[in-house]
Amino acid sequence: MSETQRHSADPVEAFRRRSQGSRRRPSTPIPGREWRTIAGLALLVTVGPWMLGSMKMWPQIALFAISLLTFLQLFIPAHGRDEIPRRLLGKLLRFPVFWLGLALLVYIFIQALNPSLKVVHKDIPDWVIREGTWMMVPVKHIDWLPTSVEAPFRYMNAWRSLMLWAMPLLAMWTAWIGLSNRRSVVILLWIIGLNGAALGLVGLAQQLTGAELLLWNFEIPKHVLPFSSFYYRNHAAAYLYPTLGVCLSLFFYYQGRARRRMQRSHPGIMLLLLALTISVALFASSSRGGILMGGVLLGVFALLYLLSVLRSRSLRVALEAGVLGLVLCGVGYLAMMRFVDVESVKGRFEEFVGEEGKLAGDKSSDLRVMIWKATYDMYKEHPWLGWGGGSYRWAFRNYQLKPEYEQLWRTYIVPKRSPPFYVYYSIKYAHSDLLQYLTELGVAGGALLAGLTLSWIGLAIYYIRALDSEHVMLFVGGIVALAHASFEFNLSNPTVLILVSLIVALGVTWMKLAPCLRQPDDNTETA
Repeated sequence: MSETQRHSADPVEAFRRRSQGSRRRPSTPIPGREWRTIAGLALLVTVGPWMLGSMKMWPQIALFAISLLTFLQLFIPAHGRDEIPRRLLGKLLRFPVFWLGLALLVYIFIQALNPSLKVVHKDIPDWVIREGTWMMVPVKHIDWLPTSVEAPFRYMNAWRSLMLWAMPLLAMWTAWIGLSNRRSVVILLWIIGLNGAALGLVGLAQQLTGAELLLWNFEIPKHVLPFSSFYYRNHAAAYLYPTLGVCLSLFFYYQGRARRRMQRSHPGIMLLLLALTISVALFASSSRGGILMGGVLLGVFALLYLLSVLRSRSLRVALEAGVLGLVLCGVGYLAMMRFVDVESVKGRFEEFVGEEGKLAGDKSSDLRVMIWKATYDMYKEHPWLGWGGGSYRWAFRNYQLKPEYEQLWRTYIVPKRSPPFYVYYSIKYAHSDLLQYLTELGVAGGALLAGLTLSWIGLAIYYIRALDSEHVMLFVGGIVALAHASFEFNLSNPTVLILVSLIVALGVTWMKLAPCLRQPDDNTETA
């Protein structure tokens, strides 16, 4: 019997051959406008971390320009009879996240136009962190409208806060109306995963080489604990674990596709190696919150993978899964021993545990709790409309100076061989993004943020028939980032906020474009 006849007699092999043939047939091309959207979103979500975390003014302006241009290009006609921009506009106007996001931007815009306080300062270098060099004075304003604190843009004010909120909103709007092909979503997820692995490798390389400069080139300020390209290791970890969720999501996607097509291999192994790289980097960062969130993602992945193995009801699949799990655990263990200071990470977590095994906390944790208490006092003074976007670092000084919060203002140091002195603190963040958002935006602005979250949940429920493991991993990444924001200021970093917002938008968009929900698309381009 010839080779062709033998393949024809085997129905499984015949199915494989038909599947391979179907893959070689040309698929629906991605239009030029959508390619530009992919390029813009990819640039927006990947370039930020490499600009030293993008916590400074100019990198943030660059990210805003990228997000705005990527959004606006969707509405540029390709020719005189191009109907696509009109259809995209109609789709945008039917999108609840657009209207809630627009309402939030208008709300902050009103705050920026109506300052109730103004920062005045001495004309000396570093006045913002020096004692007694600046103060806030009242200015005329409309009492019943939302207010803010007038301050220099280069440090932070309501106008800069407006820009920072616009970036993730523009990214979500762009993804929702600009991506009409599942391949576009997968391409973007690949780029995010690869970027996360690259950041992790850079962080590990810096630790191995004992680099004393950030990215081997930039000075590191005193008392700063950097990792990879970020000045603050907690922000590095907050960027890494959502990319871990992306890699694990793509693994489930390719695994499911391979099983449907009865393919022998798929890119899943490569994705697991990327995920392993990111996981090792997370531990190497020594960020307790980041390690905990990454652990949650790995736990959810293990549970979903176990369920997929059980659903297969195949001994071969179970054996392959067992071998793969053992190999990954072994490689992960060796990598941890080689690249991670395990004792240091262990010591970081042991600081929370007291003598009787109960949570005790450390000095850093105690100060955070005190900051939360002072921030809550601050919120109670303007609960409904808030203090204004970008106003926290200025208005918090009044509460920082209260006698009960003196530890937040200064610490008395008594050295052994020199005279005692005070160390003064300049607190810029509440170390709880959720609490800071409520304090700056009030109940009114907080309701808009809650509405944005509920809108995405509602859309995910609407497309629930398409929900699969790959979508769950993306959403878990967003959920743990939100949980992390309850005790950290991870979302105050614009690159992290953009990443998490885009991942959620891509997850729901991916569900919407699933074959089981496929309908004639009113904005599909043919060129």
